[in-house]
Amino acid sequence: MTPSPTPDFSRRLVEVLAVGVAYFVLGRLALLLAIPPGYATAVWPAAGVALAAVLMLGRHVWPGITVGSFVVNVWTSFDAASLNTIFKTTSLPLFIGIGAALQALVGAQLIRRFVGYPNPLAKEQDVIKFLMLGGPVACLVNAAWGATILWFTGTISSAVFLFSWWTWWVGDTIGSLTFSPLALIWLAEPREAWRRRRLSVTRPLALTFGLAVVLFVYASRWEQNRLRLEFQRRTDAVAQELIRQVNRHIDALHSLESYYVSSGQITREAFRTFVQRVLSRHGGIRVFAWTPRVLDTDRAQFEAGVRREGLANFEITEENSAGEMQSAGQRAEYLPITYIEPFGGSVAGHRVAQGPRRTLYLCQPAFR
Repeated sequence: MTPSPTPDFSRRLVEVLAVGVAYFVLGRLALLLAIPPGYATAVWPAAGVALAAVLMLGRHVWPGITVGSFVVNVWTSFDAASLNTIFKTTSLPLFIGIGAALQALVGAQLIRRFVGYPNPLAKEQDVIKFLMLGGPVACLVNAAWGATILWFTGTISSAVFLFSWWTWWVGDTIGSLTFSPLALIWLAEPREAWRRRRLSVTRPLALTFGLAVVLFVYASRWEQNRLRLEFQRRTDAVAQELIRQVNRHIDALHSLESYYVSSGQITREAFRTFVQRVLSRHGGIRVFAWTPRVLDTDRAQFEAGVRREGLANFEITEENSAGEMQSAGQRAEYLPITYIEPFGGSVAGHRVAQGPRRTLYLCQPAFR
């Protein structure tokens, strides 16, 4: 028979699970304030709870911190597109979870070494040491670890590395300064030593935390509005330039149309001369083509006229199902590409969909 787990093992397992659940819940709430890509937030209460858990329960709860951090962060990064992305987007939260546990262990060790624990923190100097070591000092660990991991994996660029590190450090520091004292006041032993100061300590900490959240939300919205206005300003400029370019191209087409209307009959050489001048002034236009409407009754006369211009093998062609060019089947009208400059250029990928039957017409020999 398999021996039942000892009471001590069962208690430790429950503690690990409880710490993991607490870290996950607080982490999910904090990510509502996260900055892209979603790992660093200006307030991270889970860091304070993790520190208090290691102090009160012991080092054995570090797996709970790691798992809680992993689960809360895997929501942000998981991508099942391929085995490579699955590995990357699960290993990244795992490393971040290890950093969170390492930070709590370092903070607890510093407090035990220089402040002592258990300690009711009745002396002012003990309170200052506790807050400084558990907050700004210990929180350097995961800020540096996490930001470096994000940069190394390409999740963030070098340009935003310091900003992500700073946000990460500030979030963990505020979380540790606020929630580790709260957790100790309400849960740590000896209860009698903490009970007298619960309200006097909880009120200012809760107020400070609330103000930090309000200020961050206000600053975040202000920044989002600024970015939106900046984006709108830039896109308006791009849109106006695009409109100007399109209008210039339309004017070029109108000039070609007017040229045909005023001249009546245009030779291939005259078309080339006129179009080359237009192309030299409009860099966005890659090719000009002229596709007259030819009725079936005029097809033979039209093909003969183009052959007299020097294209001896000219005929109106179309592409068959095999992708080969053949003489176009009979239909009511045709729109063949007759003139094109630069010669041998393309229109819509060497194909033009025209006519009531949406048949593809090409003109030879420009495309053979």
